[in-house]
Amino acid sequence: SDVCSSDLVGGRKARLAFGSPGAAGGHGRVGVVDDEDLASVQWIEGGDDQWAFGFALDARHDCTGDSIRDLVVGAPGHDGSGSVTVIDGSTRKVVWTARPTTRVGLFGHDVAMSPDVDEDGVPDVLVGHLGVGGVVLSGADGTRITEIGGSGLGPRVGSSVTVLHRGRRGPLLVLAAEGRHWKDATPLEGGGEAGVGIHVFDPSGRPVETAYSFGRHVGTAAGLRVQSAGDFDGDGHDDLAVCQPNGYLAYGPTGFFALRSGATDRSEEHTSELQSRQYLVC
Repeated sequence: SDVCSSDLVGGRKARLAFGSPGAAGGHGRVGVVDDEDLASVQWIEGGDDQWAFGFALDARHDCTGDSIRDLVVGAPGHDGSGSVTVIDGSTRKVVWTARPTTRVGLFGHDVAMSPDVDEDGVPDVLVGHLGVGGVVLSGADGTRITEIGGSGLGPRVGSSVTVLHRGRRGPLLVLAAEGRHWKDATPLEGGGEAGVGIHVFDPSGRPVETAYSFGRHVGTAAGLRVQSAGDFDGDGHDDLAVCQPNGYLAYGPTGFFALRSGATDRSEEHTSELQSRQYLVC
């Protein structure tokens, strides 16, 4: 369901990790492919009480201090019993596993590694808790550092999360929310909720009012994704990619893609002719 690339094991060769959350009767597992032997897959499985292991992945930072990036795995489960696990990039062993404090929503629906938030010298982990919000976990041991957002932002808040690196200005925590009307949205014919929002927070969990934070009316909200695009324009700051897949045809064309600059607090969207004509499906 998710895929990422990193220098897992050895720090010399790239590795590709991919999730297979429906494998093993729904328990799921993660495959790691060595670029020297693409036909060989090493499988990593979660615990017996973990479900949909591998639904979300990230491998951007080293939590164990051995200069080799580690792998964070989201296993949102199906009944509020989700989990997030950090796997040592060198040994492929479990470093820690964290679980939600309440059996509500889907904990681990998305994950994103973050620069050090609690200033203990170890990178941390931002978790999307679908239906609840987001939470930052300590990369050292999985303890909770701070929570962001909340169910009031929409019934599918926490569907997607990402972290934007901004050099000395510090990281921004980005949380996607789906399923509500926005003040500038026109309600759909027949009623119902139809909106998406991007909400931005500083490392302390305080909302940040920037051009990243926005809402828009769409025909169907399910599937909104946010992702750091890295430093796309070469200005030293991560940029934000937002993808809203095309929805039900009955609602008309709703596909949307935007790339927003990470350098300033004003919107600098890069759009294609297809997107402006609303035909883009992503």
